[in-house]
Amino acid sequence: MSVNYGQSFTLLQNVFSSPTSYGANKPSVAVDNAAGTGQGNIYLAAVQYGGASSDPNGIVLMRSVNGGVTWQAPSAGPLLAPNTNPAAPNPASPGVFSPWVAVGPDHAVHVFWVDWSSGTQAALQIRCRKSTDLGQSFGPTRTVADLGIANDAAGQFSSFFSTPENTDSRVKILRLCQAAVNPLNAQQLFCVFTGVGQASGDKSDIFITVSGDGGVSWQPKSRVNDDSTVRDQFEPALAVHPDGTKIFVGWYDRRENTQTIRPYYAIGAVSAYAVQFGLNQPAPGSGAQGFLPLFNYNASGGTGIHDGFYTGSSPAPSYPMSKYNYIGAYDGATADTDSFYWSYSSHSPWISGQWNNNLSDVYLAKIPAAPVATIVDLGTWGGQYSEGNWLNNLQAVAGQAQTSYNVWDGQPAQLGFLWRNGSKMQVGSVYPGYEPYMRTFANGVNDFGKVAGSYHYNGQFYGAFTWSETGGQQSLNALSSAGAEANAVNNQGHAVGWSFNNSGLMRGMLWQNGQPYTPLDLEGFTDSSVAKSIAFGINNSGKIVGKSINASAVYHGFVIGTLGLFIKAGDDIGSLGGFDYYSSDALAINDDGHYVGSSQISGGSTRAFLKSSGSSYDNGFTQLGTLGGSTSIARGLNSGRYVVGDSTTASGYTRGFISFSVPLHTGSRVAETIHLVYDLNNYTGGNGWVIVTASAIN
Repeated sequence: MSVNYGQSFTLLQNVFSSPTSYGANKPSVAVDNAAGTGQGNIYLAAVQYGGASSDPNGIVLMRSVNGGVTWQAPSAGPLLAPNTNPAAPNPASPGVFSPWVAVGPDHAVHVFWVDWSSGTQAALQIRCRKSTDLGQSFGPTRTVADLGIANDAAGQFSSFFSTPENTDSRVKILRLCQAAVNPLNAQQLFCVFTGVGQASGDKSDIFITVSGDGGVSWQPKSRVNDDSTVRDQFEPALAVHPDGTKIFVGWYDRRENTQTIRPYYAIGAVSAYAVQFGLNQPAPGSGAQGFLPLFNYNASGGTGIHDGFYTGSSPAPSYPMSKYNYIGAYDGATADTDSFYWSYSSHSPWISGQWNNNLSDVYLAKIPAAPVATIVDLGTWGGQYSEGNWLNNLQAVAGQAQTSYNVWDGQPAQLGFLWRNGSKMQVGSVYPGYEPYMRTFANGVNDFGKVAGSYHYNGQFYGAFTWSETGGQQSLNALSSAGAEANAVNNQGHAVGWSFNNSGLMRGMLWQNGQPYTPLDLEGFTDSSVAKSIAFGINNSGKIVGKSINASAVYHGFVIGTLGLFIKAGDDIGSLGGFDYYSSDALAINDDGHYVGSSQISGGSTRAFLKSSGSSYDNGFTQLGTLGGSTSIARGLNSGRYVVGDSTTASGYTRGFISFSVPLHTGSRVAETIHLVYDLNNYTGGNGWVIVTASAIN
């Protein structure tokens, strides 16, 4: 142990005072770093194979309360899970394996392990027990997750390779799990592990499960790796950021080809009972092609599959051997406020048709704790400016960009576009001969590539349209010759927006698919002769959001529950300020009926909000806060209720934000769930871009 940042270490100590014939295997160590009683305690969990009948055989725990100088068993005894293995540590026999110990900010001690007590053709399980008295006694055994049925008779997973010396070489994937406790929420636990792959024929994927009640119950496992192959991923390492809002998982990955392994990782955002991971990334410095594992090859042409040592007859091969059956068995990850740190192994034993004696090396990857966003420049039509308005679930972007020529007002023209697969197409027609007078805008796009947009002529006339690559442009009728604009389109092809009527009033509009020439006037909260409204969004169930003038002559947001209904006073969402004279608007809605927008609060400042369509007037608002300034606006959200928009900072700048839920606990109960707001510029890695707003998220 070191108490001076690794400058010196104490002498080695024997944790088990009476070592058994076979000793302890796969030890895991955790230190209680939380303030209060128990701070500084060290806990060690291992699987012990007893040589004598009196020795404990199974998952055991030892603890030290004096910095590792001496170690004691818990007062209730060291054995947490008995082993049905024989006395010898035979991994091919049923039993309990690979423990992991974690300590929470409330000093609770959690011990996890892999259980295969039921034997061949039974699913492996991860189980855990919890101590609330500093490791002296433990509560009941809980099941964390099923790993599935392993693909070899030894209760392990095998990843098969075609190698230069054998077409049936394999890496043994150990039954491992790693777990951690949220450092700011003792009730939230995470466990990652290798399990049977989700796709048919996929031997192993990386999974995570989350507990929100201190380990009593666990959410269904979810996959971390995002590849579309059936190649294997295995041996994950786990770390939680000190602020409790981000999580790191690193693992070994075979997605790139059938012969090599490459370390990959993902960083996720933590919510109440789930983790939303970003794109998987190769580990820094892991090499462009990963590494080829070195198997325990023998002189007769076969491969050993257990110990990883040379197993053939003399003379031995001229290259040294490595124990690649156990790749990743002792990898680990940790975090500080700035970065995640991950230790992993990698090597390249087979180079240019011959063995390379430079075998396994250990690497330490330092990865920024804020996931670095990949920013894609969508380009222009020859001008200086472009803007993305909406993003569908297939990463197609609708927007507009400047051209190299000016129009009637002396400013550059703008033409709508749909960007996907690395290139953009022009959206919206500019009629021949009218180029100096027209601009086109692509405002929304559905998952089938249909765009909702508008064209402006001479700064006076507005025309609404939908567009698709196969069907071209289709004009949408307006309520008057003054024109209209389409803001959004859902997957059924229904579009919403606004139009001027014959009285010059702006009215929310619905154009139902197949009826572009029969626009539906949504009217508004007040008498139809004076009502004003705008529709901004529509989900795949036909719910529409927007804003309308109320009886106090102030715009309030609305949500309509069914296609074909008119806006009425009961659709008024109210405001954060709680009075009619505080304004609000609803800008986007997801498929479960949650919607976002902005509203004035008491005092008149504007705040972003999240709300459910089932909530009543003035109720159910979740105020999202700001980036330190006085205003914020929420512009888009996804199915996971991740919200994006923009906010002013304390310095008065406008910056794009992302917001997601974080639970606050009182004991074992969720007291409330809050949405924290994060500056998107924290995720760009200082690459020269400044994100001033975010309009959509998929």
